[in-house]
Amino acid sequence: MPTDPVQHVPVSGLARFRAVPEAFLRLHEERLVELPPRRCPRPAHHLRQVRELHETRLLLETRAVEAICLRRISTENQLFPFL
Repeated sequence: MPTDPVQHVPVSGLARFRAVPEAFLRLHEERLVELPPRRCPRPAHHLRQVRELHETRLLLETRAVEAICLRRISTENQLFPFL
């Protein structure tokens, strides 16, 4: 990570922020962005996949809360350390 995010490097007569390529590399490491050689970065997932993942997560989280409430499971000790 650069210590000064405003540093820039001239590329083909244009100035580019160093933080931008580094951000793309971090997103690529997290498998959120594909970095094809000599091409522009692109999202690793289609919008439809993202929506499906979000919907699945929402269903799972809702079901988990229902189970906790129905079984009256105490979550005080488990949840507060994360807040």
